[in-house]
Amino acid sequence: MTGYAASRRRTALLLNLAIVVMELIGLFHTWRDLGASTFLFYTTDSNLFCLIGCLIFLTYAGKGKSAVPRGVHLLRYVSTCTVAVTFLVVVTILAPASHDYFSVLLGGSLLWLHTLCPLLSMISLIFFEGEPPLERRDELIALIPTALYAAVFVVLNLLRLVRGPYFFLLVYDQPLWMSALWLVLILGIALLLAWAICKANNAVFRKL
Repeated sequence: MTGYAASRRRTALLLNLAIVVMELIGLFHTWRDLGASTFLFYTTDSNLFCLIGCLIFLTYAGKGKSAVPRGVHLLRYVSTCTVAVTFLVVVTILAPASHDYFSVLLGGSLLWLHTLCPLLSMISLIFFEGEPPLERRDELIALIPTALYAAVFVVLNLLRLVRGPYFFLLVYDQPLWMSALWLVLILGIALLLAWAICKANNAVFRKL
């Protein structure tokens, strides 16, 4: 491993360690506030997934090998894509709907789960974690967690076992076409982010 690559690896390790600490803070606070019901929210699930990805990356990357296994890098990519979905959906949909950007982005546990952890995870993955290269098929793999969450919670709402927890999942409170439009929009955001993060990551590391 060259000196520059080693420096990049150390930065990635520090960033992932910082994400782990912030995820634990955010998840502790949301568990304290909501209990087990916090796991109904995509925000919590995506951040827990990101926490797991960072811990596994730290385990392998900390060994000092020239490259982490492809599966570990893919896990970091997919988990980063899920928290990126959280961040972009909050900024473009949830915050405008609430008319309170400050609370949704910076209030309590949301500072960590909606803002800091997603942004730091994207920065670390794109600029400091680039081996082995991502592949185009990985973009579809990154879509799976969001699609699975949407499918499960649409069914749970249809069966009236769960209400929401997001307004765009309230299938009985809006026309069928509106529910379908929301699903297409959210999955479109997830796919766009997967493509953009993959392209950015590969572009950065092709220049090195």
